[in-house]
Amino acid sequence: MSRTLPNSANTIKYWILQRYRSGQKELTQAFARIEMKIHFTFVLWSSPNHRSFLGVVAHWLDSNQNLKSTVLGIRRFPGPHTGENPAKHFWDIITPYNIELKIGYFTLDNVSNNDTALQHISSSLTAINIPFNPIHRRLRRSRHTLNLVVKAFLWVEDC
Repeated sequence: MSRTLPNSANTIKYWILQRYRSGQKELTQAFARIEMKIHFTFVLWSSPNHRSFLGVVAHWLDSNQNLKSTVLGIRRFPGPHTGENPAKHFWDIITPYNIELKIGYFTLDNVSNNDTALQHISSSLTAINIPFNPIHRRLRRSRHTLNLVVKAFLWVEDC
């Protein structure tokens, strides 16, 4: 017998986790079928209550050459925002999908810890004999760059 209303607070948590695991399994199967590279965007941010999170989004072309994107994970991010820490959390998020061999390009904000994160990702890939040039594989978000340029013009104090 199916219930339409939860009978406890844990029921909703169970439903969400069940749907997440089901979706994760479907995505893993879809990723196994594609032969092209999977590209990533990840961002690290802090909420107003000073909790940090890392979100990872995957981008790929399906068999009909349609662009697909999905959030692979949003995780609480304890510890420093240095490059090694985001790289570790990135691996934790993508590993269940078995896509380490399909890593393509990264589109990231223009902060230096993203350079360091990609250097750590490169080291991990090199350790399993996958060539990865972190400078070549990093694309910079144009909106972020434009935002920085506009702020520089608006609030410039010295020409």
